[in-house]
Amino acid sequence: FSNDDIIFLFKIIVIMCLIYAIFAIVLTKNYAFFMGLLGNPIDNYRYYSQYRPSMMLGSSITVSYYFNLTLPICFYIFYKSKKKKWRIISASTIAINLLATFVLLSRAASLCSIFIILYNIFFIKNNENKYSGKIILFILFVIAGIYSFQNYDLSRLTIGFDASSSSVYERLMASSLGLYIFSKNPIIGSGMGRFFKRVYENRYIVVDGFSGLIDPHNMYVLVLSETGLIGFILIIIIFLILFKSFSNIQEKMLRQTAYLTLFAFLFDAMGGSHLFNEISYSIIFWIYMGLFNRISIKDRIKVVNLKEEK
Repeated sequence: FSNDDIIFLFKIIVIMCLIYAIFAIVLTKNYAFFMGLLGNPIDNYRYYSQYRPSMMLGSSITVSYYFNLTLPICFYIFYKSKKKKWRIISASTIAINLLATFVLLSRAASLCSIFIILYNIFFIKNNENKYSGKIILFILFVIAGIYSFQNYDLSRLTIGFDASSSSVYERLMASSLGLYIFSKNPIIGSGMGRFFKRVYENRYIVVDGFSGLIDPHNMYVLVLSETGLIGFILIIIIFLILFKSFSNIQEKMLRQTAYLTLFAFLFDAMGGSHLFNEISYSIIFWIYMGLFNRISIKDRIKVVNLKEEK
């Protein structure tokens, strides 16, 4: 499992992200056409001037969170690649990834994308590409932003997180319901799937007169409500172990990439419980975490061996 193997795997991830992002953008304007080809025609699905398409990974929000997870890896390939071809491919993937995230209209994912891009431009140090690469990325970032706002209806993003909007209000009510369920059994929780059922039969559930969405749209609230403080502490420990493990990655840029990928997941988890509700997204997340953890183990063994030789 050499550095070349890592770069090869990351390049495959970048190519897959590029294809998926292009497909997502195409579907926002032509979703009904493609669904018709599959024999599944749709009627009133538009909430804005473009569609928010569900894809193989899941809902439009799930796809947006996948783009967030993969974005740090795209930056890594851009900074590390010496061949012009891969720098063009990775830079294009970054720009198209951002555009796709915007047009899928997830506010949390869009905010997360902007943070990852700005962090990579201003805080990731790379002596090989110096400032030319960062300037190129910043220009692409501006172009993608201007193009998306001029050609797509992004009004949902401009609403922000205003509690007066129906979407934000429903999510707040769902989180409040989840916290109420947690308060009934704070130590061990109510049990997985007892209230927030994984089968989407009804949009709302009612518990002791309190109504909310069938999904709390917040992983932390879901864990608290279903597994209580015990489950919440356990999952926090798991992520702390991952964070500590990534600190053993010797290459600074790769270590920062691992941290950013974990950050993207933890940030988006405040807007969705996809780790437990979307198996495709969950698989991708754990593949990424497993890959970074494997690199960490390799580097830790290398350091131990060097100390023993001395």
